Amino acid sequence: AGQGRAFFHLARALVCMAISPDLSDPLDDAKGGISLWGRWLQDRDEQVVLKLRVATGTKGRAVRVDFKSASLKVAVNAEVCMDGTLSAQAPRRTRLAPGPRGPRTSHRQVLPDECEWQLDDDAEGGRELVVTLRKASPGWWDRVLQQDAPISTKAFDEPPFMLGGMTDLQHESMRDHVARMTGGGTPGSAWDGR
Repeated sequence: AGQGRAFFHLARALVCMAISPDLSDPLDDAKGGISLWGRWLQDRDEQVVLKLRVATGTKGRAVRVDFKSASLKVAVNAEVCMDGTLSAQAPRRTRLAPGPRGPRTSHRQVLPDECEWQLDDDAEGGRELVVTLRKASPGWWDRVLQQDAPISTKAFDEPPFMLGGMTDLQHESMRDHVARMTGGGTPGSAWDGR
């Protein structure tokens, strides 16, 4: 009786603490790309993470990153690694008031004060510069800099097909597993009840 009561109080305490799961979308390598300067990944709403390989032993004082709302410049050991205007992504352009030369469009922007960088050791024993850009507005980027090759973002919001990457053997195994759970069997399988 004592253990049951203790369990009840623990369960009640956890409910009262309102522990909620992390429902944010994780960064996904499939929702990014590879460019001449390195690789990048993103989530839909908040950030774009750039990963640039740097020489082993690179120190923070050798890195210079200039964040601007519509451009980015990265230099390591006084050598410019990336420099350019952030992707305009034509379908997401916003029409602004006309200027002296006609209608203007805004570039995909970041919040410079919320962007950051750090040096990390990578899995292969080297170093990598990780630059995190905070998006000014949600949406998928098809590239980081205008000169980068675009990627297709059409399927990014579609729900993943859970069985899509399975082999035929894995499909059959999954069907057999479900059949055992439901009490039936797949005809011809070891669990079909014959």
